[in-house]
Amino acid sequence: MALIVAPPAAAQEAAAPLRVVSQGPGTLYRADPTVQFVVHSEKAGRDYLVQVTPPAFGPWLPGQKAAVAYVLDGGYGIMGPTARLLGGSNAMLPAYVVTVAYPAGQPSSRERDMLFATAVRPDGSKALGGGAEAFMGFIVDELRPWVEAKYPVDRAKSVLMGHSQSGIFTANVLARRPDAFASYLIASPSVWAQPDIAERLARVSLQGPPRRVFVAYGEDEAPHMVSGGRQVARALARNKAAVVSRSEVFAGADHISFYPELAARGLGYLLPRKRPINYPNPTPVPAETLRRYEGVYVLSDGRRLPIALKGGKLATTLAFPVELDALPRPGRFFVNGVDVQFTFEGPPDGPAQLLRIDYLGEVAVARRAP
Repeated sequence: MALIVAPPAAAQEAAAPLRVVSQGPGTLYRADPTVQFVVHSEKAGRDYLVQVTPPAFGPWLPGQKAAVAYVLDGGYGIMGPTARLLGGSNAMLPAYVVTVAYPAGQPSSRERDMLFATAVRPDGSKALGGGAEAFMGFIVDELRPWVEAKYPVDRAKSVLMGHSQSGIFTANVLARRPDAFASYLIASPSVWAQPDIAERLARVSLQGPPRRVFVAYGEDEAPHMVSGGRQVARALARNKAAVVSRSEVFAGADHISFYPELAARGLGYLLPRKRPINYPNPTPVPAETLRRYEGVYVLSDGRRLPIALKGGKLATTLAFPVELDALPRPGRFFVNGVDVQFTFEGPPDGPAQLLRIDYLGEVAVARRAP
């Protein structure tokens, strides 16, 4: 099926007035592609640090959109680059990762943002919540539309991910506004802060398709955390009309030690590839045959894709220069390590007239330029 270029209705919504205070490059490593923004939320009445890490390759076809994961607690500084790396493997779909944290030099309001009401911790002290309604408004009504207007992301492949107090917040977004995201990753939820969350999750109802949910916690966490994770997992497992869920207990892990595995296990479950990347052996093709495929091919959005014979192989440039290796079927080529295939079509003894590009299971057609 050919790729439909028209954007989904959700992408046509006007972005909420999220004001960018500052913008700069990422700082994790020398070639870090992350862009960071300080944005001001009118709903929450404060600034947030938003970091956006793009996928390593794609989306590239006309009108194509990528998966997107919104990760709270700044992804602890590792989720953006980890997901970028795994998106180039069979672990998960390539995805934009949007992390949310607090700007340097400004106080954190994490506890207030993540909890809907003041709660009593297991040690008897108070956790001063009450700002989660406003923070949910920032995430759902300000940040999400801003990201969708700025980047080619698909709400139908969106994830909200939170851990600990942000895990109970993520569970609450699912319970209160389940249509906000396509899927949810709830890690070590602080159920002690809201004991009725399991009941709320068991009552979630939807008009559309069920939401995918991944619940995780560590085997060696404090007993009240293990109990909370188990309650959430069981409640979701019962609500089969609204949720398709998977839960995982990480053996030998404490409250934080399993977090690095959540990209591969959690995001991999919520953002699975349609098909695995294959690594076939190239098929030798005579140079005179390859010359039939040389030329410039024009995509539906007007981009021109030159295909040239270099060093005995066809080569072109997508997001970066690539070489095309031949498959056994005539006219079909692949790029090593990337889920993309090229199929040239035309007369058996003349130049190819049409090029089909299949990337991540979506297909676009390019025609030979006159």
